[in-house]
Amino acid sequence: MSRINFAVAGSFMFTNFLTSIEDDEVEYWSNEVKHYRRLLEMHSFSFDTTKLAATRMELFASANKAFDKHGDGPVVLDREVFLRDMQ
Repeated sequence: MSRINFAVAGSFMFTNFLTSIEDDEVEYWSNEVKHYRRLLEMHSFSFDTTKLAATRMELFASANKAFDKHGDGPVVLDREVFLRDMQ
């Protein structure tokens, strides 16, 4: 099992999220990315192979951080903000 396999799977999910057109697709892939990130984060403490993928997913998500109008916290996986920040 390769570290790169986990990173490729995460990149695939982010790509599907970013290229989604329908609201149902956006919601589905957003949930999948969040779930996969949680799994990678949990496993990265004891399973060294997932650390690269967990780091990549965190970097992808951190490129998307924007604060809501009250400044209470980050809004994660806002597709428009993510696309704007990636330019």
